[in-house]
Amino acid sequence: MMKFVIFGDIHDCIDRVEMIFSIAKDIFVDVSYALITGDYGEKNESVLRVAKIIRENGIIGISTYGNHEPEIIRKAVKNAEITNLNGIRLLSLGARCNLGDITILGLGGNRGSGKKWSHWRDHQVERIIDMYKGDKIDIILSHEMPYGLADICRGNKHCGQLVLRRVVDELNPIIFIGGHLHTFPNMMTYKDSIILKVGGISNRGALRDVSFFSILEWNKRIRMRIYRLNVSEEKVSEILIFTP
Repeated sequence: MMKFVIFGDIHDCIDRVEMIFSIAKDIFVDVSYALITGDYGEKNESVLRVAKIIRENGIIGISTYGNHEPEIIRKAVKNAEITNLNGIRLLSLGARCNLGDITILGLGGNRGSGKKWSHWRDHQVERIIDMYKGDKIDIILSHEMPYGLADICRGNKHCGQLVLRRVVDELNPIIFIGGHLHTFPNMMTYKDSIILKVGGISNRGALRDVSFFSILEWNKRIRMRIYRLNVSEEKVSEILIFTP
């Protein structure tokens, strides 16, 4: 069995990451890998401190990037498909890596006009679909969500991207993981895929005092557990178990 911790949308709130790993040590028993959906924040130190936290817990990081990243991330994704940042393997747009028999595809950044460093356009993602169609893709690690799939935000609005819905349809991953929306985590099945919206480490409004993370157990049968950290109470609680 492989065991993963999943989190993202940190936005320089490293104290919350430290708190999770400090008070929930029993949850992280046998966790070998961290899947990180990006948005570390504005400081290089945030990336390095997350790397140090997971490294000290014997965990290897696999990360995509978001639209709020420090210089160390921005430079890395321009210069290489995969960059090792002190124990975190950072995947550029369309890069993939293997963990044993598990193949992970990175879809970092956000949809936009191309004016910002993190922007991708639909045609770039469509090229990635064409490149990997027919290949075995087990996990898609994205920053944004696919349209209509666990992507509700701002009340009752679908905030995902249509081209990412096509990614799921065409590449048929076992799991699609995304974040970006800073809303309550959500999970669903779609065709043969599991779709996970990761709640953020940093949140706003009614969720400002909570952080979320997930534990994925990868075996013959996949199990996902979603946890909530109440920051003021320094308490972690399990809020959902999902076994498709």
